[in-house]
Amino acid sequence: MFHRAVFIFIFVISSLISAELPVTEVHFEGEWPVSGRARQGLVSEIQPGQPFDPEAAQAASNRLMEACRTAYHPLARVRWSAGPDDEGAGLRVRFVVDAGPKGVLTEIEFSGNHSIPDAALIEELQTVPRSGRWARLTGRDVLLIETLAADQQALAERYQREGFMDVEIGVPDLAYIGEILDGGSASLRREGRGRDALRPAAGFRLTWPVVEGPRYVIGAVTVNGTANEFLARSYAGHPASPARIQAAGREVRARLDRQGHAFAEVELTPDWQPERARVDLDFRVNPGPVSVLREVRVAGNRRTDERILQREHVFQPGDRYSGDRMNRFAGRLERTGLFDQVTLRAVPVGHGEAFDLAVEVEEAHTGRVEAGVSWGEVEGPAFVTTVRERNFSFRPPFRGQALELDAGLTAGPKILRVETGLGTPRLADSFWTLSTRVFYEDNSFISNRYDQQSLGGTVLGLHPFGRRQTLGAGWAYSSFALKDIDPVLNESLSDADRKVEVSGPRAVWRYDATDQAFRPQRGARVRQDVLVGLSGLGGDTEIVEWNARGELYFKLWNEIVLRVHGQTRHVFPVGGTEEVPLTLRTFLGGADTLKGFEYRSVSAFDDDGEARGGEAMWWGGPEILIPAASRLDLAFYIHAGDVSDTSGSFSGDGPVAEWGIGFLIRAENFPVRLDVAFPLSVPEDDPVNNVGEARFSFSAAYRF
Repeated sequence: MFHRAVFIFIFVISSLISAELPVTEVHFEGEWPVSGRARQGLVSEIQPGQPFDPEAAQAASNRLMEACRTAYHPLARVRWSAGPDDEGAGLRVRFVVDAGPKGVLTEIEFSGNHSIPDAALIEELQTVPRSGRWARLTGRDVLLIETLAADQQALAERYQREGFMDVEIGVPDLAYIGEILDGGSASLRREGRGRDALRPAAGFRLTWPVVEGPRYVIGAVTVNGTANEFLARSYAGHPASPARIQAAGREVRARLDRQGHAFAEVELTPDWQPERARVDLDFRVNPGPVSVLREVRVAGNRRTDERILQREHVFQPGDRYSGDRMNRFAGRLERTGLFDQVTLRAVPVGHGEAFDLAVEVEEAHTGRVEAGVSWGEVEGPAFVTTVRERNFSFRPPFRGQALELDAGLTAGPKILRVETGLGTPRLADSFWTLSTRVFYEDNSFISNRYDQQSLGGTVLGLHPFGRRQTLGAGWAYSSFALKDIDPVLNESLSDADRKVEVSGPRAVWRYDATDQAFRPQRGARVRQDVLVGLSGLGGDTEIVEWNARGELYFKLWNEIVLRVHGQTRHVFPVGGTEEVPLTLRTFLGGADTLKGFEYRSVSAFDDDGEARGGEAMWWGGPEILIPAASRLDLAFYIHAGDVSDTSGSFSGDGPVAEWGIGFLIRAENFPVRLDVAFPLSVPEDDPVNNVGEARFSFSAAYRF
């Protein structure tokens, strides 16, 4: 009778559920570590008046359990049930919690590990004890059971790397060890307004059981039944890890590749000998004939001229096959930036005596249009737009010749700047790069005593030296003219100050050892430019200008990066030029240098206390970039700088200093930055900057 009654009850409940009766009540039972409002949000799909869905109930239960575990209850369990309400008009849904003890992971132990110490095994784990306010605020001290599976696999792989091929990593035991013995008397400790104001003062111990088994070593290494001395010296006697066994196979393949056997067949038969804790490796090899290249076949280049691909390849018809050369060819194609994917295949011809090299590419999107705004307290607002194309051609459809074209416009009430550049990353088939650039600018915020018009252009030939350095040389021309000059200033200016033309050779050195182009985390970047202005060759001013800028990147932890950057510029009057003209003198202040100081306000001053710029400047300091959210960085920085009236000098009336906070959107195609910066020290007679006075700057859609 009892079993019959249970059957009838289950049948009735199933009938009610299958009839899609509405939910009339939702109850939460047990001691919940999650607030009522949070619980309601997690079960929003199970609400009175809605049809009941068992899958939605299970999903809601899983979300509730995850929320409980995130609230420092790692053993929390949540179950649900549904039954008819008292009136029979619908279903009552119940969520019952067994929260278990509250705490954080405080201890990790291993049992059975005789060959690898605890400290070495802990390095492989993601789930480890974490303490401190930052860990609490970011939730990194939460113990989630779901992450232990990845740690179990990581421990097994560590043992296998050491040759323990039969290792068994058991299911870890999580034991509640109660209150942490640090003088506290309560199970919870209040620590302000963090992510969770009640910080557990109790902990768990996680114990990993390990059965190591024997340590295997590689024994004999044979090829077609014959001992191979080279492979034996490299691998015999070493721990028999999967990675080392695979490396032996790659070594056999690489030796055949270097000999030109494009289609060799290699089969590895490992002979495992548990009683001797050893594995012998026997390679069965059919090398086939030595293959030579017949032709290169290119596919997938719908826009890009085939010549652009051909100039990168390192093979000629009749060359012997080489896997290393194929990899070098693929790398050169990828570094052009024209292709998202490059695939190279050797296709046998006949019986393998020859091969065709099939090159398949997937073209990248090489054009980009950027638009946005910039703003500074002195500069005012401006519209900024840039058009770039890395695969430009002068012939319709104006793509396919791998020319690099860019054009930019900055327009606002106080600024109009137009610039364009054209370059080729490979001049003919050489490794020389030819770059040209022209610009025009009409600037009315450059000074409150005058406006300035400027135009110019540069032609540079650049050549790489190794993977990190580039040297270049060329010619540059610039013209600067002052207008709307303050009458008092106008009386003291010479004709050389009012209009300046600089023309002469320019040399460039670039060094880039960063790990990635956008938001590097490690490495260094340095750029130095030297311009020699000569009279009689389009110029009327003789100067030597040296400009150097550098950045160092250090990865501190996770994606937190320390950047140390700075710049120096020196203008030396030479020949018939006795004093550097006003338009070529240097200043500091503004979004590009010291953000806490008014634009071009850090300067050398004349006898009347008016800023007239200097012949030398420097600025720099550390900046820490901290990920705050998806694609959002916070920047905290301290900078110092100075302007000197004498070129070659690094001391003037300063130095001045600032600190600031920046908000950066991490989008390579559309970077945005907002800064607020504060002077820490200013010159005694500074008329515009004050210690502690905030200055704001904003920019979007250009690289900074």
